[in-house]
Amino acid sequence: MDDIPRTNLVHHGLCYQDQLLGAITWRYPLIRSLEYDGTRFEGDEIVEAARICIGVDFPNLASAALARSMERFVRRHGQRRGVRLLVTFVRADFDGSMIKALRDKGWHCAGKTDPGQAGNRPDKQIREQPKWRFLCEVPAESDREQASLGRWSP
Repeated sequence: MDDIPRTNLVHHGLCYQDQLLGAITWRYPLIRSLEYDGTRFEGDEIVEAARICIGVDFPNLASAALARSMERFVRRHGQRRGVRLLVTFVRADFDGSMIKALRDKGWHCAGKTDPGQAGNRPDKQIREQPKWRFLCEVPAESDREQASLGRWSP
């Protein structure tokens, strides 16, 4: 698929009853660097969870799928790629299961973005809404071994 950006790293399908309902793409965001909790993270240490929902309003499934996808991504790709920080965005007018799922996995709200269209892509309605920016530090390999089984097990 020629139109998929080369910044994408991994795609996880969101399936229910053998039907593909959406996907979660882990990709490098267009961020040069970011400071969070007094630590500076460079662009190649930051990975974004970008969610794509396909034709169904099923928020609890999306929340559970993101949590599971995060576990898989961190376990299989995070350490090998040198990922230290995860970022995702949630529409600021949304208050539901996705926010609870993120907090349960150690994500923290780090402010709100200003709406704006991408200069290098077609305009999309979703970009007209402000979004909450959620961040999650990826523990070092030694920290992950000491983490509770409930936090990291699939």
